Amino acid sequence: SRRSVRNGWYPAPRQIALVRSYPVMMPQFFSKARERKAREQAEEEAKKAEPKEGEDKEAKPNQPPAKASAAAHQAAAPAPPVPDLSTPPGVLEVLRTEAALRLGSNYISKTREYFDRGVPVPEVLNAQVEAQALMAHGLNPRDPAVLDQYREAARVLPEVEREEIFFLQANDKLWRPNAPSLGAPLTGALLRPAGDTLEATTLEQELAARANTVVVASSST
Repeated sequence: SRRSVRNGWYPAPRQIALVRSYPVMMPQFFSKARERKAREQAEEEAKKAEPKEGEDKEAKPNQPPAKASAAAHQAAAPAPPVPDLSTPPGVLEVLRTEAALRLGSNYISKTREYFDRGVPVPEVLNAQVEAQALMAHGLNPRDPAVLDQYREAARVLPEVEREEIFFLQANDKLWRPNAPSLGAPLTGALLRPAGDTLEATTLEQELAARANTVVVASSST
């Protein structure tokens, strides 16, 4: 105030009162401002938390309403029934899934190199798609009883029903262990290795070119 008086400025009494009460008024002003800001934030969060029209009102607090509603719908949806492997419809349901997996790019890419070389596909690849098909229908492929039941049920299916599954149809056409073959000539098409490629030939030609031949039959398709 001395400096103001020295420079020729004389504050009015009302201005002096305001300046003197300034240190007391400032804490009250900021306190009220904080309370108002906190109240506005609480109201804004409450508006965001309110479900919109058509959304689930009982959504979880930390989950968006739309996602919570979808999760609740999935949880409420009943699980598909496990196929009964003791019946043909149940076995065919799993076999259709296995056939689809065998026709998929993943299985074909793994088995292609063996077919190109004219050698059997490792059994582990077939076991993998078999296990995937069983798991897809809620069955445990690690249970030996489940595997035995599935394979036996597929084996005893009528041939008419097996025709729907391409790899069972191939087994029925190419492998007939009970066929009356005693005394019958061995015939059929063959692929003969020729360097890095395979040449088409017949079983009759190969047997005629060799005096002593041992034929080993395999169930592999």
